[in-house]
Amino acid sequence: MLPNRLIITKKSKREEIYKKSENKWIIDFEDKIKSWSNFYDIIQKEMDFWDYNERFGKGDHTYSDIVGDLIVFEKMKERKREGMVFILDYTEDFRKIKDCDEKNYNKSTIYYDLVYSLLVEWYRDNRIMFKEWNASIDIEIYILIEENSIKNKDINFDNELIIATESDRNDVRQQYKNYDKTKIRFFDYDEIKNLPNIFLDNKRGFEAENFIFFYQLEKINADNSKQLKVVISNSMEIFHNLSIYLLVYIIDKILIEKFIEEKEIKMFMIFANELAE
Repeated sequence: MLPNRLIITKKSKREEIYKKSENKWIIDFEDKIKSWSNFYDIIQKEMDFWDYNERFGKGDHTYSDIVGDLIVFEKMKERKREGMVFILDYTEDFRKIKDCDEKNYNKSTIYYDLVYSLLVEWYRDNRIMFKEWNASIDIEIYILIEENSIKNKDINFDNELIIATESDRNDVRQQYKNYDKTKIRFFDYDEIKNLPNIFLDNKRGFEAENFIFFYQLEKINADNSKQLKVVISNSMEIFHNLSIYLLVYIIDKILIEKFIEEKEIKMFMIFANELAE
């Protein structure tokens, strides 16, 4: 299947995206996102069918209720839409987002809300929880990069973060078999405590787990392959245990920066088939 993905591409492709998505429900943030609050307000206006915002107040808990409710799936079917498309311009204002109008509501929250609460929820979680309705939504999230920041404006590929499950591994192997490949996985402390001190440097427990995972990401960032397939296993464990700044690093420092440098990356987050974590 592999439909739910975050896509890094050129801003000049907006019209092309609209054309190929004419049968889908499109939410275009354009260049309006300067804070998490701007992001929330647009989502709330487009998708808050049960007035969660009025009943529970503005916050990430309300956002999760808005985008994860089964009514979103029902509205998509009612409108005869075949999926959802979100489009966001990677402007200078967006790039510089840190803390916004509320403590800890920043770019990492936006990325978490997009990747985890939309792509993962509707590819795996809601499909399992509401399986009697076959409640899954094909979702594509586009982040559009200004041409003047791209070294080669004629590049004809996109960089992608793709949501998958264990049962998708064969599809991942077959569809991207010509790419150089690398694997990243989450290690718990029992697995890494005996590594040489050069890795741990007096780090223990959670801090050491973080260090090893980001060490693996740094190797991806330094990889000079023109086409690279990156498979992240045990991803739910990563979300449970690592800082949400992980997504900022993956999207900004790997997918976007490598796109600007003309390097193609397809990154897969492999989740368990069931809600077993």
